[in-house]
Amino acid sequence: MKATKLLLLLLSATMLAKAQDSTTTSKQTSLFPDSVAKPNQIITPKGKKHPFAIAFAGGTQGGVFELKYGLKPKLALRVGGGFLTVPDIVDLIVTKDIKSTTTASANFTNAHLLLDYAPFKGKGFRLVAGAAYFTTAKASILMQPTDKFTYINIDLTAAETGTLATNLDWQGIAPYAGIGLFKCFPKKVFNINLDLGTYYLTAPKGTFTGTGAFRDNSTNDEKLTENAVDYRFLPVLQLNFTFKF
Repeated sequence: MKATKLLLLLLSATMLAKAQDSTTTSKQTSLFPDSVAKPNQIITPKGKKHPFAIAFAGGTQGGVFELKYGLKPKLALRVGGGFLTVPDIVDLIVTKDIKSTTTASANFTNAHLLLDYAPFKGKGFRLVAGAAYFTTAKASILMQPTDKFTYINIDLTAAETGTLATNLDWQGIAPYAGIGLFKCFPKKVFNINLDLGTYYLTAPKGTFTGTGAFRDNSTNDEKLTENAVDYRFLPVLQLNFTFKF
């Protein structure tokens, strides 16, 4: 009888010890809910990953490719590049002094870094700021006479008159400011959003290059640069097609 009581006492003690161990384990586990990082585990704020996306865009600055990375819920980083090539646009100009054709062309290439800030939670309105480095930013107008030209009572043929090119170059760093409409990142996989803003280009450098009767116009380069000093805004109207990963 004593042996039976002793056996029951040992079984009761064993079961009590197991119950206490289970309770302790449960309490320890509850110290690390899913929303809190456990030892040796790193999670982002609120358990959300930083979104990443690529975008293809088109607009006034030509074709654009960008990588987008969400820094914070309201802040995103964009890194990309743009290129714009305006093919030769030919027009005929007739004045009382000369009849000529003009050919206009432009070439802009940039690498840019932009920040998108969404001040209103859940809304698609964004403030955008950043800068770009324009590796190429040139525009040119070439004038070529198609008829004779009278210069100081001397009649010159079109070949003798030659050609005159007016060139402007904005190469350098340009800050950017603008707004964005619709969300920077898609809710699921794909969305379309819009950018409206402007680059403020460096002050342009102007040059004249000519042939024939116009070959010595380089002396007017400084005056051309002075006259073009206010031509520094490059407006941006851009439609973005964004894919999130």
